[in-house]
Amino acid sequence: MCHNYFPPPDKPFVLNLASLNDEIREKSIDHIIKAIKFSEKIGSTKYGFHAGYFFNPPVNQLGKNMEAKHLENIDKSVGAFINGFHKVKNTSGTVELFIENNVLSEANYKEFGCIPFMLCTSNDYYKLKEQVNFNLLLDIAHLKVTSKTLGLNFESELFSLIQHADYVHISDNDGISDSNKPIERDSEMLQILKGIDFSKKIVTIEVYDEINNIINSYENLLNNILC
Repeated sequence: MCHNYFPPPDKPFVLNLASLNDEIREKSIDHIIKAIKFSEKIGSTKYGFHAGYFFNPPVNQLGKNMEAKHLENIDKSVGAFINGFHKVKNTSGTVELFIENNVLSEANYKEFGCIPFMLCTSNDYYKLKEQVNFNLLLDIAHLKVTSKTLGLNFESELFSLIQHADYVHISDNDGISDSNKPIERDSEMLQILKGIDFSKKIVTIEVYDEINNIINSYENLLNNILC
């Protein structure tokens, strides 16, 4: 299953449908359309990509603490994202599109002094849903970090959004940064996830660790929530 920046372009750039920079936005649209066509070619029926940013981050800052930049007009950025989404959706054919929630770390929140990304919270989801019909790819670890950063109740946010998502990413972290840690058997995350019915959801285990820890995460999830 393709996701966001895969297949990777020849020349790296930051995929951002919300950019008010015409070149970046058109590159983003073109990349997504190519990913859709590739998905069709390999028989994949789903493709997810991240919600937009209200600024244009450099490639080398993705997944890291970002330096504050001038934020573009939020309403115009959201409008650009929606227009771009409609363009790619019109080409999607049998491929179902999903938009993934962004993560807001404490470091980035302090750096910008505001929320510089689309679709971080449940409130963001419901507001965007009023403007455009889309499928949610819920990254639970992203939501954990965002909730801690903004002082929101993680479980409340999760149970509000999970009912609208049939495609999820799962990993764990300390709530400070999105570190893609394994799901431990005695972790608070696993206990919370036990309260959710995943039987009709697509689950990606997004753990970046040694293979044994990835296997343990799979087994912990399989034995407790996916069986």
